[in-house]
Amino acid sequence: MYVALFYYSLFILLACGMTAAICLSAYFVTRRRADLCLVACYLIYFLDAAIVYQDDFVTGGGAFRNASFFYIGHPILSAITGAGAFGCLWLYVCERLEVRGRAMRAVPIALLLVLPPVLYQLIPGTQLAEFAFFFSREVFMGFVLAYVAYRFATASDAARMRMARKRREFWVIVLLTCLTALENVAFILLFDPSRLDAGFLWFFAERNISENLLFLAMAVIALRQASQTLRLRFDQPPTRESENVQQSIDAVLPRFCERYGLSARESEVLRLLVLGKDNQNIASEMGIAASTVKVHVHNVLKKCGQPNRQELTKAFWAR
Repeated sequence: MYVALFYYSLFILLACGMTAAICLSAYFVTRRRADLCLVACYLIYFLDAAIVYQDDFVTGGGAFRNASFFYIGHPILSAITGAGAFGCLWLYVCERLEVRGRAMRAVPIALLLVLPPVLYQLIPGTQLAEFAFFFSREVFMGFVLAYVAYRFATASDAARMRMARKRREFWVIVLLTCLTALENVAFILLFDPSRLDAGFLWFFAERNISENLLFLAMAVIALRQASQTLRLRFDQPPTRESENVQQSIDAVLPRFCERYGLSARESEVLRLLVLGKDNQNIASEMGIAASTVKVHVHNVLKKCGQPNRQELTKAFWAR
């Protein structure tokens, strides 16, 4: 059992490092800040998952002791890494949903940073104090999911259709967040370590398997997204009319056009511009005059605030 737990822990750390590295590669290609948020999230969660090993390696204090099962070894450091990892997830959501208010971005993260160690010091009894400390993460995650649901309910039809494509991933995250909360209740509030042999149960002190699975599930989602981006950039720029390119354009185009107020005709012109078509080819494909295409291209560049087609294409793929 100890060997299995050892390799399980290594797998979690490896998955975090690998996810951060691949998301960083996607960021270098697209310069999309949302990818950078994921890089920071998984690097910080790597540290959060590794904190519990500090005493094992430094002082050899990892042996199971009933008196210290509910004791958090490094509350300040755990609060920082927890706020960092979950806060970066919130920043990722803000980037994807284009939340620009600084207070809306910063205040939830600040609360997650400050409240857990304060509650840990104020609540009497290590058992309830540990529960309040770690349950703050699930409350924060619930806030993030509730905000995503609110934005979905109040979005335009085009944006709602785009967000609906991720509904399966959304419900998986909701389920794993609920399981994380239930595991905290079971192991912190209901579990009595004095009634069982020590065995390998010390492993679950300051660890949450469901939370690990939550981050693994989000890592799979992030890796799928990053792999699509990197695959498209294999032949840079992505101007081939392949199925993958068309699907990616379809995923980005409605939100991009909605943000900059492009008309239906300008939207079609933008699609062909992203595919690398010149004015004559666009005119032939759309069945309009080349001079009309020139006017549409000028309007698209002006509305999007881009000086030329190359910068427009970069701005499009950065979304």
